[in-house]
Amino acid sequence: MESVKKKKRNFRRKESELLLKKYRESGLTQREWCEQEGINLSALRYWVKRASREKQKCALVPIEVRRPEKLCSLKLEVSGIRIQVEEGSDPVLLAKVLRELR
Repeated sequence: MESVKKKKRNFRRKESELLLKKYRESGLTQREWCEQEGINLSALRYWVKRASREKQKCALVPIEVRRPEKLCSLKLEVSGIRIQVEEGSDPVLLAKVLRELR
């Protein structure tokens, strides 16, 4: 493999993002793509690392978790009648209802 000295070049952010996209779409290895495009391999590796860090920053979004207002803790079917007993229901009332359904 012939060694070619690459000219050091500063890339603007937008330009490096477009080149990174072009690399990812190429299907080539980093080394192959850099040799083909005349880009320094360390520059490409830096762009890949920077894009990965930025993606991680964007992936974390705060969310608010709330309990539902009513939780169904028990569902009963007695004599073909369905009863849904919510958390915090009056046990005395439930006992009366069940006695009536017998």
